[in-house]
Amino acid sequence: MWLTGSGSSSSAFPYSRLTASRIELNALPVLLLVESEDARLWYQQETIEQIWSARALERQTSKLYYERLLSSHDRAAVQQDDTGAR
Repeated sequence: MWLTGSGSSSSAFPYSRLTASRIELNALPVLLLVESEDARLWYQQETIEQIWSARALERQTSKLYYERLLSSHDRAAVQQDDTGAR
């Protein structure tokens, strides 16, 4: 199920009509559990661009994909390890 509805804003999760219409409803709690705002925004954008399911998003957050990309000198290798996230 995809979340649709009117937009509002929150400091915990920047919600907009466009964002909500492109992210599965059950993915939103996964995003809310990400403590870092920068990481949360990155995961949100990747979820939209890569069309991640809630399960794929949960997998990537649990593997600290964003944090590993930031700390890696070889981002291509990290990205290749995580292909198939959809």
